[in-house]
Amino acid sequence: MTFYWPELVRQIRNSGPVVADPTEVAAADFLARPIGSRQMALTRRQSQPFNDYSELDEALDRAGRELEIAPDQVPTEWMSYAVQPDEIEFWQGDPARRHKRVLYRLVNGVWSRNLLWP
Repeated sequence: MTFYWPELVRQIRNSGPVVADPTEVAAADFLARPIGSRQMALTRRQSQPFNDYSELDEALDRAGRELEIAPDQVPTEWMSYAVQPDEIEFWQGDPARRHKRVLYRLVNGVWSRNLLWP
């Protein structure tokens, strides 16, 4: 996973396994989303084909009524994921290509720090 800020000429790269979040974290993620996003998720039809927009409107209306009855419901299939980094690299660009790179690596529960050649 890489985050790049072109205005600052900076980047952070995280690598490591992707793991499913605990149920309570996934639920908090769902409940923090805007109502329209939760409605759409409650249709449980992402990426399925449909015939016309009236079908979509009906499904969203049903989901809206569900949310009125139970505003804190979370679909059982809702999941969120996180990267558990075992390597993080900070990069600062330089016009002369004398970039600054710092690599942090997790080995046996201990983080090491190394400078990397540009």
